[in-house]
Amino acid sequence: MISGSGHVSPQPYLIGKQMEDFMIKFRNGYTLVNLKGSDDAKIVYYKALETSHVDKCPETFQKLVAAAEKASLERYLTILGEPV
Repeated sequence: MISGSGHVSPQPYLIGKQMEDFMIKFRNGYTLVNLKGSDDAKIVYYKALETSHVDKCPETFQKLVAAAEKASLERYLTILGEPV
């Protein structure tokens, strides 16, 4: 259990199947968010993830992932010399 969280982690024997299901569901267009950022960014990420799983409200997490994807694409376009 994560301290201060209402999320209950799955049993270890379930993780493989759950990760497989996750990758199948989100492989088209979703990327994992880079967690090397500030502590504030990590808190926002974990709260959005918890809202998605515990409250069954995935929109906040989806918007966070979409914003990260947009930022990555803009960075790559800048590297290629394309206007953003």
